[in-house]
Amino acid sequence: MPTSLPSSLWAAQVAAATPLPDARLNTRLERLLTDLAAKPLDAFPQAAADWHQAKATYRFLANNRFAWEDLLAGWRVTTGQQLAGQDLVYIAHDTSTFSYSTLKHTTGLGYINQLEAARGIHCHSSLVLRADGVVLGLLHQHYWVRSQFRKPAPNSRPREDKESIKWQQGLHASVTALASVPAAQRPRVIHLMDREGDIHEVFVKVLAL
Repeated sequence: MPTSLPSSLWAAQVAAATPLPDARLNTRLERLLTDLAAKPLDAFPQAAADWHQAKATYRFLANNRFAWEDLLAGWRVTTGQQLAGQDLVYIAHDTSTFSYSTLKHTTGLGYINQLEAARGIHCHSSLVLRADGVVLGLLHQHYWVRSQFRKPAPNSRPREDKESIKWQQGLHASVTALASVPAAQRPRVIHLMDREGDIHEVFVKVLAL
C-alpha cells in the first residue's frame, strides 16, 4: 500500500478503478482493502471486524462473476497514475513461492521445489517504489503452478512455456503503464531484479525501453 496516502483513500481509489460487475462488489473490495491495510499480517478472519465481515470476504473471493485478473486492474490503473511527475522510480521484479503442503485435500496446487510432496503456487510481482523507498503500487502480478515435478530442460521448451517469460511480462506491464503518462511527466525508471533475471532477452527488452 502506498504510505503516501491514507489507507481509506488508497482503498477507495483502487476499488473505484477495479472493473467489477456490481457496485456492491466495489464497496466490498474497498472494505476488504481497508481492513487488510490496517492489519497486513493478519488472516482474513483476524483482519475483519467480525465473523460476518469475514464471511462476506470469503463470499467476495468465491464470486465467479470476476477473475483474479480483474482485481489487479485497479492496482495497475492507480499505480500508473502515481508515476506522473516523479523524477525517478524503481520497479522491483521478484518471485515469491507460497507453500501449502499441509493442505492435503486442496486442489489446484503444483510442485514448488525439489521435494515431490511439496505443493503450492508461485507469484511474480512488479512493485513500484519512489526514489525514497515509498511504495507507489503494484504494476503486474502473475500466478502459476508447476504441473510436472521435473520439467524438461528450458532449451527444449517453447519460449512461452518457460517460467523466465515472467521477467518480460513485468517489463511489458511497465511499458504499458508509462505509455499512459504524458511524455513530459514520465520518470526515469530503474528496474531491480535478482540474478535469476540475468537473461539476454531481458537485457534486450530493458535497453529498448
